Amino acid sequence: MSENSSKKNKDQKIFVDLPLHLLLMWDLDGIIQYGNFGWTEKLGYESEELIGRKFLDFVHPDDKKATINELNNFSKGITTFTFENRYRLKDGTYNTFQWAANVNLEKRIFFGIAHDVSELKKIISENERNLKEAQAIAHIGHWKLNPISLEVSGSDELFNIFDLNDDANILEAFSEVVHPDDKEFDLNTINRGMKEGIAWDIEHRLITKNGIEKWVHAIGEPIKDETGKVINVLGTIQDITERKKLEKNLQESEVKYREAFNRAEIYKDLFAHDISNILQNIKTSNGLLKLWKDNPEDSNIINEVIQIVDNQVLRGAKLISNIQKLSQVSKKVESLKKIGLMEKLNEAIQFIQKSYSGRLINIKIDSLISEPTIIGNDLLLDIFENLLINAVKYNENSEIKILIKVSRATEDDIKYYKFEFIDNGIGISDIMKEGIFNGTTKSEDKTKGMGLGLILVRKIILSFKGKVWVENAVKGDLSQGSNFIILLPEVL
Repeated sequence: MSENSSKKNKDQKIFVDLPLHLLLMWDLDGIIQYGNFGWTEKLGYESEELIGRKFLDFVHPDDKKATINELNNFSKGITTFTFENRYRLKDGTYNTFQWAANVNLEKRIFFGIAHDVSELKKIISENERNLKEAQAIAHIGHWKLNPISLEVSGSDELFNIFDLNDDANILEAFSEVVHPDDKEFDLNTINRGMKEGIAWDIEHRLITKNGIEKWVHAIGEPIKDETGKVINVLGTIQDITERKKLEKNLQESEVKYREAFNRAEIYKDLFAHDISNILQNIKTSNGLLKLWKDNPEDSNIINEVIQIVDNQVLRGAKLISNIQKLSQVSKKVESLKKIGLMEKLNEAIQFIQKSYSGRLINIKIDSLISEPTIIGNDLLLDIFENLLINAVKYNENSEIKILIKVSRATEDDIKYYKFEFIDNGIGISDIMKEGIFNGTTKSEDKTKGMGLGLILVRKIILSFKGKVWVENAVKGDLSQGSNFIILLPEVL
């Protein structure tokens, strides 16, 4: 052998024995003929421990069938570039190797080169596990759609979101979960993506087999070949149900705060109007008393003025009480209980007669119901008091007449007690009737001061699941007074 040939063989041996490459030769019977130094470095075997042994002796039992299939392919002259199996180390453990192999049928020898990919597999496995956990935490799944077969593959979280089994891997199975109202739009979007290559980014609803409604954010990206034909569609799906709930709650909160602000503005305006009116009446009365204190012309007139002042003080106290109770109504809903209507009504009548003792007030009750009972609370008294106060305040007759009729009524299959407060006061215009219970009316007539008391009445009645409205005492003639009607549900 020449010196150059000897040097060449030594160089080749140095290259062949690099531990990064595991070289192996075996015959058609699977008997190992040669193994380089890499096998000693990676698996712990000396060359003599490999040579003469069967190739399959070192293969993991679960991988032998696939390995035999590959060996058969080698025998047919089919080259393998990316075959993987597990090989037993000398200490009994297994590492995973990726093979590229070929055969020389003339010499009846197989040639194989292997790379130990065990660490790489661990890293990939850990990354897949981390990705799976991350997708579960973020409620995001990924998917792949074949536009020809309509088969769908994807992550575990994809199937979790749709509440489907892994074998439900066709587009139809997924489309069946889409909310009926969103299905046409969703399928049209997907079909356009498969046929025209148009990407999408949409939100829609699902109804799972358990009847649970979900919101999802779906993104699809068609993949095209060099001719522009869509060959696959890739995408993600994210469960955004909680986000949608938060958005809805936020919107509802915004509406509530806006309504609360608007109500506060109404209350402020009404309070300012009423308190200004009260103070003006007191100021006028005080001026008259100063004028007459040293030279009283008529003691009866002075007593009337004093009565006016007393009434204005009463109005002021009731105004403040109404403001306070407006903020308490929603809190007191939780303390509803059975309560008798007639007891509270009689208590309110006594309060009115005592408070307006200087006026002639004739209140009659017309009822065939002895003990009507509802589910309510102590705020029931405020309903009756405010309605009676309005009947007195806005009445210019020398004798104030109030008829309270109690009966039964049924609306929408719900049984109610019906209370009608019919007075002979100044009446209420049709324009005022529309907004009198919520303070939205802008009318400047004499009934503007009714505001806060009737707002409170409406709010309390609604908390009792009742109804309230106002009509003319005599149909078509508002000058004959008003009829305030309330319905309160019977206790069954």
